[in-house]
Amino acid sequence: MANDRCLVIGGSGFLGSHLCKALVLQGAKVNILSRKVDSVSCAQYADLFCGSLQDVESLEAAIAGCSVVYHLGSSSIPSTSNLDPKRDIENNLKGAVNLLEASLKENVSKIIFASSGGTVYGVQPAMPISENSCTNPICSYGVVKLSIEKYLHMYFSLYGLDYCALRISNPFGEGQGLGRKQGAVSNFISKHLQGERVEIWGDGSIVRDYIYVGDVISAFLKAKDYTGTHKVFNIGTGVGRSILQILHSIEQTFNCSVERTYKPSRLLDVPKNILDIELAKKELDWQPVVSWEEALTRTYYYLKAECLK
Repeated sequence: MANDRCLVIGGSGFLGSHLCKALVLQGAKVNILSRKVDSVSCAQYADLFCGSLQDVESLEAAIAGCSVVYHLGSSSIPSTSNLDPKRDIENNLKGAVNLLEASLKENVSKIIFASSGGTVYGVQPAMPISENSCTNPICSYGVVKLSIEKYLHMYFSLYGLDYCALRISNPFGEGQGLGRKQGAVSNFISKHLQGERVEIWGDGSIVRDYIYVGDVISAFLKAKDYTGTHKVFNIGTGVGRSILQILHSIEQTFNCSVERTYKPSRLLDVPKNILDIELAKKELDWQPVVSWEEALTRTYYYLKAECLK
C-alpha cells in the first residue's frame, strides 16, 4: 500500500506532521486537510486543502482519489472539553460522520483513527488497561472519541468500510511546541526552559503512560497494512509514571531544578492510566522501541533549540 494516496486530517498538528513525513518517506502520496495549511512542514511533498470536517465541500475535495484516511484532527483537548460539550459534539462527532459519508462516496478502503487511550476508559479498578476493559470516560473529549469509534464500527458493519482505532496514551516528542496546554512532558520542559513555574493539579501522584511520538507513528504505519480482524488497539508503553516522577527525571537527567506550583486537583483527571499493549504487539507486530531516557533527551534539546529562535 506504499503508493496509495492518503488523506491526513490534522496534518499540521503534532502527530499529523510526523505522520505526513513518514508516509512521504514510504512513497505514499499525501493529501492534508487542515485549518492551518501555512504551518505544514512537508508542504512541498503533499497536496494541501484548507478546511475542516464541518466544511463538506473542502472535505470532499481533499478526500478525492484517496484510498486510506488518517483521522487525527480534533478541535478540543481533554482539559477543556467539558466547558462546552455541545461544541465538542458539533465540531468533532458530527465532523466524523461527515468524514464517514464522504469516505463511502469516495470508496475509501480504510480509515485509521487517532482515539484516546488516556480518556476513553475513565477510572479503572486494575492496571494495565486492556482493550476489553469497560469504557466510562469522564470528559467530553473521551466521550466523543469513543462515540467516533462506535460510528466507525457501525459503518464497517453496515457498509464494509474498514477501520482501525488506535487508543493512544500520552504522546510527546519533537514538534510539541512551546506553550502547549496539552502534553505534560513537553509542557514541563518548556516551562522550565522559559523560566516559568510548572503547574501541578493535585499532589503530583497522577500516573499516565507516556509514549514517544516516533513510536506512535510506527503504529499508524503498521495499522495501514493490517488485515486482521481486530479493530481497536492500545498504543502506549505499558509503563506508568507519575507527575512527580516526570519532574524528577527532568531534574536528574539535565541537572536542573524545576520550580512548581500546586493547584487543587481536577475531577476530570483519573488517578491512574496505564495501557496493556499486548494485543498491538501480537496483531500489529508493533511495540515501542525508544527508551524513556532517549525520548526525554530528544524532546528537551528540541525545545531548547526552539527557545533560542
